[in-house]
Amino acid sequence: MNRFTTLMEHIPLGEANAKPMEQLASELGVNTRALRHMISDARFDGCVIASGDNGYFQPVTVPELKEYLNRRTHAARFTFATLKPVRQRLKELEEQ
Repeated sequence: MNRFTTLMEHIPLGEANAKPMEQLASELGVNTRALRHMISDARFDGCVIASGDNGYFQPVTVPELKEYLNRRTHAARFTFATLKPVRQRLKELEEQ
C-alpha cells in the first residue's frame, strides 16, 4: 500500500465528481494548507490528481487528462516567464 492510498481513496474519479478542497480536507481531518502539501507530495510521487473549478478529481478520460495537462503547462510557462527579469538582473550584476 502506497503512502497516498488514503488520499487517493477520497479523491473521486472524473471531473463531474470533483470534490471541493474544503470538503476533502474535512474528510481527511486536515486543514486546506496541509491538504495542498499532501496533494503536491502525491503528485511528485506519481499520483495523477487533477484540479478544476469544482475541486480535485482523478482524470479518467483523454479530454480530462489533456485539459489538466494544458492547465499545468500554461501555469509552468507563466512561472518561468516571470523569472526572465530575474535572470537578466543577475547577469547584469555578475558583469559588474
